[in-house]
Amino acid sequence: MDNIDYGFDHLLQDNVHRVQFDRYMLTLYFLNDALHKEYDLIYQRMLYICLSEIFTEGSGCIDEIIRLSGRVCRKDPHRFEIVERAYLRLRKGIEELKSKFTPAELRYIEYMRHNVCHIRQWGYAEISQEGDAKHNPLVSTKIVDGKKTKMPLEPILEEINIIYA
Repeated sequence: MDNIDYGFDHLLQDNVHRVQFDRYMLTLYFLNDALHKEYDLIYQRMLYICLSEIFTEGSGCIDEIIRLSGRVCRKDPHRFEIVERAYLRLRKGIEELKSKFTPAELRYIEYMRHNVCHIRQWGYAEISQEGDAKHNPLVSTKIVDGKKTKMPLEPILEEINIIYA
């Protein structure tokens, strides 16, 4: 009985993760499509959130879906191959989309995601890979080649031609 429950738990988890990820991708598509038709501030803000999350969490989600699908599809390798191929193709598309943005634009998208998701901001700080926060207002901190680098947001905004008030 434990093996059946264990298998069912993986099947359920696999399906939930796939549905959640697929809905997130559909939201991204919907927002992009709606914004191409007509500008909407709320949709634009939601787009920043979706892009930031897909760029930062997307590969990890895809890895998890593939890992769980491998467990669920043990007896059906053909099904697993189809799922794996589809999600690897999706990962490649996300990476290609991300490559279309400059580093400054990616930092701005991440900054806007933080700005939209927090009701108050006393400053802007990112959490480094070591888990510590940098508390410099309006500064983007990134790990580049294993070193922490700071860049004020104003030059980023100027670089991508956005007026910040």
